[in-house]
Amino acid sequence: MGRKSVNLETEINKLHDRVSKIVTSLSDARRLFDVLEDFRIEHELESQLYNETASTDENLLYLFQPEIESAFNSAGKQISEFRVEYSGELYDTRGELFDSYNAFNVQTMAIINKHQKITLLLTPLN
Repeated sequence: MGRKSVNLETEINKLHDRVSKIVTSLSDARRLFDVLEDFRIEHELESQLYNETASTDENLLYLFQPEIESAFNSAGKQISEFRVEYSGELYDTRGELFDSYNAFNVQTMAIINKHQKITLLLTPLN
């Protein structure tokens, strides 16, 4: 009947280590995948490549394969921007979530309140 004790300092250190790992990833491409993986684990936010022939689901981040392929060079360095789209109840917080990782410059391209949809533009930090 006892409660499981959680050491807050340990949990904060784990979070710091995860975020630090993401920020210092070897390449920008790896950083993107680390951020998306952290979104999946910590925020239950899945991502996938956009497919023009399939219907879109809510509460998923969509990335556009041609943009991802051209946004990173062969060494994994981000050389141009790419879009991320999200629609769902928390649409207005997704830009802040990306921004909190300090892995990209995040700009809001469009917000469609009626459809709870946001389109973000992620540009290189340098």
